[in-house]
Amino acid sequence: MILLLIEKIKESRNQSFIPYLELWKEIEYKKMRKEINNAITVLKQNQPADRQAEQGRQAEQDRQAEQGRQAEQGRQAEQGRQAEQDRQAEQERKKQIEKAMEGNEPHDFYLKCWICGERFLFTVGEQQFYKQKGFSLPKKCEDCRYSYREWPFTGEN
Repeated sequence: MILLLIEKIKESRNQSFIPYLELWKEIEYKKMRKEINNAITVLKQNQPADRQAEQGRQAEQDRQAEQGRQAEQGRQAEQGRQAEQDRQAEQERKKQIEKAMEGNEPHDFYLKCWICGERFLFTVGEQQFYKQKGFSLPKKCEDCRYSYREWPFTGEN
């Protein structure tokens, strides 16, 4: 409906509508702003609406094509930047891993049992075994591990 009104204003070639259209375009959305600008241009140039509309459509198509080319170039540039950032991050991670591997000698440490709450020693040999097998750190001390295994068979808790 509004677009029809704008078309009628363009066809009238009455330049007294220009101030109203300029005020109107400040509060309308992009599509309406484009049409209002188009109507103002038609009225100022005193051209037939059809010719101006065709020129506007061609200009819009050219603008969209250019935006598409620019967007593609932007995507390619962004992909290149992202790939470079990924390579740098990977190199940084490798350096951090190498640095972490250099400085720490394996040593025994204590863990807390989840069942009884007592601390138990996790030796270097056990650490190497767990690492080799891909196990996570033990959660139970040796006594609780064995008592849990025996429980169904002994009738004890």
